[in-house]
Amino acid sequence: MQNSPKIIVRLKLYETSKEGGSVPILPPKYGCIVNIDDEFHDARIYISGTSSIEPGQEISLPMQFLWPDLVMPKVSIGKKFLLTEGQRKIGDCEVVAM
Repeated sequence: MQNSPKIIVRLKLYETSKEGGSVPILPPKYGCIVNIDDEFHDARIYISGTSSIEPGQEISLPMQFLWPDLVMPKVSIGKKFLLTEGQRKIGDCEVVAM
């Protein structure tokens, strides 16, 4: 995974529990599941330059997929998808760089 392609996403964590909000995400990395075109994929978000990502916060961060061969053909700049925790949707992602 260390050499697999990374993308940069703009992540917006939902703020309230009604929206599906989560607890703060702490550095250095966060293992997550993303929903791209109704398919779920394992990913890692790499966090630096901040002590945490708080619910309601919007930030651009690198993301790496555990199985990039399955995911990279599905993403391009501007692609939007969901960040999930179990069945809950906890944030929106948009690819801003590849």
